[in-house]
Amino acid sequence: MALMSIDEPGFVSFGRGGVGFLMLDGKTRVFCLVKNAALDYALPGEERGQIEHLRRFGELREEIEQIASRLFDQGAAEPTVTAEHLPLRSERPKRIDTTYLV
Repeated sequence: MALMSIDEPGFVSFGRGGVGFLMLDGKTRVFCLVKNAALDYALPGEERGQIEHLRRFGELREEIEQIASRLFDQGAAEPTVTAEHLPLRSERPKRIDTTYLV
């Protein structure tokens, strides 16, 4: 059974090197993790640190949750999304900076 998204923010998972987030298996909360290196790989940039990793997680959350759900279905009790699970940067569409668009 696929995990369901919870409307709760991701959080810094100290000691695990990533952003933690919860999903639901029925009524049971399941801890999931996306590694910081995966976030850096998927959305490269100059900025690093906890705030930037949380921002990147928010931007990719839907995709990350789908991967975590698939890993759970494959038997992972605490799914961990790594860079190998995400598409290559060159395969990801370029983001458009809309800062100056009116």
